[in-house]
Amino acid sequence: IRLLAPAGVSRFQQLELNPVVLGFAIAVSITSGILFGLWPALRASQPDLRSALQSGGYAGTGGRSVGQARQWLVTAQVTVTIALLTGAGLLLASLGRMQREQLGFDTANTLTFRLELPVSEYDGNPARVSQLFDNLKRELAALPGVRSVGSNYAPPLRGAWQSGFYVEGQPEPPPSERPSMELSFIDSDYLRTAGIPLVRGRSFDDREKFEDLRGIVIDQAFADRHFPGVDPLGRRVVLGDGWSKNPELQKATVIGVVPTLKLYGYAEQPRLVQAYLARRQIGLLETTMLIKADGNLSALVAPIREAVSRLDPNLPVSDVRTMDEIVNATFVSARLYSTLLGLFAGLAVLLAALGLWGVVGYTVAQRRREIGVRLALGANARQVVDLMLRQGLKPLLLGLAGGLGASVLTGRLLQHLLFRVSPFEPGILATVAVSFLVVAGLACWIPARRAAAVDPSEALRSE
Repeated sequence: IRLLAPAGVSRFQQLELNPVVLGFAIAVSITSGILFGLWPALRASQPDLRSALQSGGYAGTGGRSVGQARQWLVTAQVTVTIALLTGAGLLLASLGRMQREQLGFDTANTLTFRLELPVSEYDGNPARVSQLFDNLKRELAALPGVRSVGSNYAPPLRGAWQSGFYVEGQPEPPPSERPSMELSFIDSDYLRTAGIPLVRGRSFDDREKFEDLRGIVIDQAFADRHFPGVDPLGRRVVLGDGWSKNPELQKATVIGVVPTLKLYGYAEQPRLVQAYLARRQIGLLETTMLIKADGNLSALVAPIREAVSRLDPNLPVSDVRTMDEIVNATFVSARLYSTLLGLFAGLAVLLAALGLWGVVGYTVAQRRREIGVRLALGANARQVVDLMLRQGLKPLLLGLAGGLGASVLTGRLLQHLLFRVSPFEPGILATVAVSFLVVAGLACWIPARRAAAVDPSEALRSE
């Protein structure tokens, strides 16, 4: 599990072999072996002597009831296998749809890294902060292969601020009743670098200065919810308390509209409206730089560190990752669940196939002389194979029926892990049933085919 799990998730990486859990597993295994071996052993200790003598010493231990019990055990195996295969299929289908889901931004060929300016040197000096970031952008844009450079306090999938607000001209609600928005702080090139198109209006530019009247870019959901039926451009949004001592600077004028993004991953539906403020008007000391470039992104890491060091040798570069890595991290848990359930399902298929093989193979061994008689009297190989296959057909069909019923329950149990996949997917159920029939049919056919190769003279020699 630690090998399959994401490296950055501590709850998986801290897994270790626990002696108590290991002891419990061993105890359950031994107890199961004793319990399931005890019943046939007791049956063997009390044989039906008359039947054994009449059959020439080749009768099996137990009789018909044991054979039926054996078939019911295989039926249970098939039922569990179908349920596990269906669960694995649902999770794999869900994972596939997650990966095909549109997030609203372009992640390809994008490298990100984090900068945190020391408070002791930069706090209270917004002009110096803006100058440093502007110089850094020019340095990074000059690197080979770089197409564009932008910055955001935290890019998509890495969190955002939440702030209360209300629309100017509407009754001012109490602070506890104000709607909230997901707020990002970006520069003039962020939308272009992240591949976020403008629906209308413009992005930020040199017109946005520190402690000047603020512009704000909102998402389509914001426009639909708070400016229904009207053009939001030029309207003003009153920000929550604490943005400025000047009441006029608490207000931001809508200058642009962008699509709604999935800020927290594929499976997360946006709950709050989204908006963007100009980073240079806030004076934040922390930011994430985004670099859109051609070629090998890892080759840019060393030049990036050198560029930052030239501007400020004491400024650390941290959390260097590609956007693809950040996106992939949003569904690593789904991939892990799919992999683990797939492994369990594969093991269940193996056990069920061995069970069917055992039932048919045991029947062949028990009926070896009968098969010899049939062959001696003119039965052909196909007839013998069909006869033996029917021994495995009953538990197989009963297990399939039970498994399809159990699959509905499995789907409901996994429903909270599924993304745009119904807990009852007929296509997945049909695929699972057909695939298992192929495997199970092969497991039954091999010992049945061996029955057709019985030499009648060898089988009847004891007579």
